[in-house]
Amino acid sequence: MPTRSQAPQSAVFRPDAFASSPDFERGILGNQVAARCQLFTDPEEIAVHWWLQQISWREGGLSAFAEQFLAAYADRIGTPSMLRFGMKPGQIYNREQVIQIRTEIDASGIKDLFPLKGEPLPDHSREGWLDYLSDRATQSHAARDLRSACHPNCYPASAFQQVCCLDADDLLPYLKDALVNPAAKKLSTAFWNFPSLWECLVEYREREIEAARAGFVTTALSAQVWDELDYALESRGFILIEGREGIGKTEAARTWCAQHPGRAVYVRLESGTDEQTLYRSIARRIGTACSYGRKATEMRARIQDALQPGHLMLVIDEAHFLWPMSDRSERTAPKRVDWLRTALIDFGVPIALISTPQFFARQCERFRKSGWNSNQVERRLARTKTLPDSLGKEDLIAVARCYFPAAGLPQVKKIAGIALLTIGYLTTIANLRRRVDFFARRQPERPETELIEQALSEIAPPPAEQPPAPSVQRPGKGLAGPVQRPCRTPATAPDRVRNQPAVPFSHTREQAALTTV
Repeated sequence: MPTRSQAPQSAVFRPDAFASSPDFERGILGNQVAARCQLFTDPEEIAVHWWLQQISWREGGLSAFAEQFLAAYADRIGTPSMLRFGMKPGQIYNREQVIQIRTEIDASGIKDLFPLKGEPLPDHSREGWLDYLSDRATQSHAARDLRSACHPNCYPASAFQQVCCLDADDLLPYLKDALVNPAAKKLSTAFWNFPSLWECLVEYREREIEAARAGFVTTALSAQVWDELDYALESRGFILIEGREGIGKTEAARTWCAQHPGRAVYVRLESGTDEQTLYRSIARRIGTACSYGRKATEMRARIQDALQPGHLMLVIDEAHFLWPMSDRSERTAPKRVDWLRTALIDFGVPIALISTPQFFARQCERFRKSGWNSNQVERRLARTKTLPDSLGKEDLIAVARCYFPAAGLPQVKKIAGIALLTIGYLTTIANLRRRVDFFARRQPERPETELIEQALSEIAPPPAEQPPAPSVQRPGKGLAGPVQRPCRTPATAPDRVRNQPAVPFSHTREQAALTTV
């Protein structure tokens, strides 16, 4: 009796009956692609297959990708000779060219549709042949020679283009099969009418990498993050990157992963004390089964199957969530950290942890008191990189200009200066952009510079106007200009310090930096 189908209309409606509908199926499972990629030795071939697997989990999946990909390379569809001869509108292939193209058509019965003068027309009537060539120009061209009781001596290029037509419905099932089926053809030898499929896939992936790089402002700090991640990927090592919040380390790591599709995966851990939360965060990013009905052991096994071959690097942000937070947990070993070490790091999986400064060392010391051997983890750390606490003024101005290209240099400097004085730092600039966009939707007639000033006024209200200094009237003279009253020094230095308002140390430091922006 089926348990995952909609009940009869007379029964009670149950939404969960549709949970297993094929319409909800999205991507290709990562553990299955990992098994397929173990048959390859070329790193680029492995990366392209994992890249396609990652695309299958995006919005639209491989179906949308197939349509966009074929639209981008419509001029590459055809036999090798057709690509060499050209396929311009109105172009005619002569007898020698037709003979060469016919030898490259790998489809039953299609090559017989282009007989030349003096050749018989096997198994096809002249009427059926003309019906197949739906293009009017092709029909008239062929009919002219048929009326003279002979086959054409040349054919339009458009006639062969119709034969070589390839759509998304043809490409999609092959891509799915190539990712998981060990007996499937290689991408380089897939279609006779798309001989450059592999080269086009590699080029399309490079386009995606360039697009990710073009939309990011490279700073001195992000360059350090990228250098550390490059080292971890090339050396297949385990590294730790530490830095304060708001300086751009998360966006730098995410962009780096976008520039390495099929080779690295960015994972942002979620808060939680159970193992299921950790495994589900990783499984969602690498594309393995992680439904709410899955047990932690099931998700863990599939994650290990996908990552242990070592094809993907794992970049884990918010790595402090690897450690238990409660004080009671100090009595036991940190199971999630031990799993990361024994199941991934010891198998040579490149891993980079991103966390706040000194958190990793403090947690190791915290659990060492309960008898846990933290040296097993610390000795595997190939590098620990501590990032600077702030960015240079050139980097801040560059980030602000990227978010606000319509703003002038003085306004851009003002935005960068205010970012220095806030806790959010670079996040303040991003939030300011969202606020300006919100104002623009409400008041589309106002220029963006005015909207920026309105948003800035909410973050940093303008200072109150100082009252003018009192003027002193001298005998026999008119009103003189303002006279500065003499300062009276307090009797003791402790009283002066005690009476001054408290100013945070970070505020004074950033105020000094603001004057240099």
